[in-house]
Amino acid sequence: MSKAGYKKIAMLLAGVVMLWTSVACAEDYLRAAGTLYKNGELADAAVYLEAALKKQPNCQDCWQLLGYCHYNLGEFAKALQAYRKMLELSPGRDDVRRLIQEIEQEIKSAEKDKSNRRETVRRRRSGWGAILGVPSGVTFARRLQDMYIVTLMLGSRFDNQIALSADMFARFSLEESGVTYISFGLGWCTMAGGSETVGITETGKILKVARQTRAGPNIPLAVSYFFGGTEFFLQGSAMIEITPEYKLVPGGGLGVRWYIE
Repeated sequence: MSKAGYKKIAMLLAGVVMLWTSVACAEDYLRAAGTLYKNGELADAAVYLEAALKKQPNCQDCWQLLGYCHYNLGEFAKALQAYRKMLELSPGRDDVRRLIQEIEQEIKSAEKDKSNRRETVRRRRSGWGAILGVPSGVTFARRLQDMYIVTLMLGSRFDNQIALSADMFARFSLEESGVTYISFGLGWCTMAGGSETVGITETGKILKVARQTRAGPNIPLAVSYFFGGTEFFLQGSAMIEITPEYKLVPGGGLGVRWYIE
């Protein structure tokens, strides 16, 4: 036999060995994934199945189990992709076809639910509520557009001063359903009233004077979550007091607002 013949045989044998090794590795990964799946470790099982599919892209059992894992993890788009690949490999599987239809329907229902929740938040424009913190009091919000909101707050601080603030927020959704937001704002805060102790006389009488009015720009930051027409929010603020003196006055608290259509 010529050298060329021996070379062809050697290449053929090498290919057979590589194929056998690939199949063996894929089967090992599949067995490991099956064990993880039975133990409820679905995310880890999916990792092993993806490794198996790199070795054997046409492994139907791998695609089927991968679809199960993604579906039970709530990853419907990935499950749909796996089942569609399996249907390509085995077009006669009516059960897989039905699963694909069910998942497509669930995806449509989930998208409709997200859209309805976004619309509920968008439709409700004015909200009244309360905030507990520094200061504590009542709060009002008015949505100007989907992105902008104006808030008013009237409350009392621990030092008995009355605080009134008006802020303009730019609000950004943190997730697809559009019910969790982070908001940045700029506004103005005025604090007035109350008194402070300045001394004690020889007879023990406490001397007090009225507090000066304090005012300055306000910089709030808030995170809010909408549940239907109710907004729960956590807000912090930094007031830059410019009168009667320059200093930073922190504030903030927990609050809730109820929106009406």
